[in-house]
Amino acid sequence: LLVIILALCIALPIWAVATIDADVTVGSTETAVHPGDSITIPVSIADNPGIACYALTISYDSTNLTLKSISNADSLCNYGLFMAPAIETPGTASVTWVDPNGNLTANGNLFYLNFTVNENAAAGNCAVTCALTEGKPSSFTNYAEESIAVTFHEGNIEVVLPDTTAPEMTKLTATIGGTDSESNDGTLSCTVGDTVTSIKAAMSEPVSFVDGASTNVTMSGGSIPETAPSASMMGC
Repeated sequence: LLVIILALCIALPIWAVATIDADVTVGSTETAVHPGDSITIPVSIADNPGIACYALTISYDSTNLTLKSISNADSLCNYGLFMAPAIETPGTASVTWVDPNGNLTANGNLFYLNFTVNENAAAGNCAVTCALTEGKPSSFTNYAEESIAVTFHEGNIEVVLPDTTAPEMTKLTATIGGTDSESNDGTLSCTVGDTVTSIKAAMSEPVSFVDGASTNVTMSGGSIPETAPSASMMGC
């Protein structure tokens, strides 16, 4: 019975049109995302006059995004017949839903799009759009089999690339003979025989050592002590 109703929703011409328009909006990311990130955005409805069936097509930039799945968990359409076939054609996907018992009148999220940002994605804005399947008015109807006029609003996923610029050392400080000495060019001088108890480097941005890394102090112009002076990074 549900399959028959769904077929009617998509295929039959429906001449009556409800008087109230609905708004369907594809969500956008609140902050920029990076290659490799997984993100979920909703597709929501507002000004809902009451719907019992929809057949929608999702379009997106498959060069930068991979649509992993479409889900209805914790959405308005977590009952009835919900179908989101496996994505076979990158860049487009379909989703359908039918309530065989009446109209859905609430406003909120209809379903969710679960994306992964491709590892080779380029920086920029990636539009995600929603439309009636094949442009048919019968793809968005109420329980009385009236077509619902709907306005669609596209979403956006902003992709940025990680900053690979190495931070710069802004100041070098060494404690020599109990007195701090500072340098802005990365070099410090001391007298042979002086005791260097600490060396600190201030960086242009916070840094930390990766696993297995160690400090490396180079001394010239005198003998290198058997125990290298300690070093630390300011702002880590």
